[in-house]
Amino acid sequence: QAKALEQQKKAAADNLGAGFFKALNAADERKAAMAAQEAQNRALQQEVARVLAARSDSECLQVGMDVDADAIRKSYRALARALHPDKATGVEGATDAFQRISQAYQNLTSCLR
Repeated sequence: QAKALEQQKKAAADNLGAGFFKALNAADERKAAMAAQEAQNRALQQEVARVLAARSDSECLQVGMDVDADAIRKSYRALARALHPDKATGVEGATDAFQRISQAYQNLTSCLR
């Protein structure tokens, strides 16, 4: 009976230790996720600043002056996915940048027609 009690105590200690390490791992995962989110927000903030500082529509969409409509559309869609106000929540200026790339897309595609 003493041996069974000893085994129960050991099992309880193992479970407690496993739970502790599981909690530590979960905390580490949350920290890593937060760090990744912060890095993504910094990258988006840099992209917003680049778009808003662009002097021309082609510079805004990062395309050359002699590109076709497919390249313009591809660049626009990539930027629109990244800078959409629903996706870039918490990034200051994202709405203005999204509007700027939308206007640049309209201007560039209307020139090709």
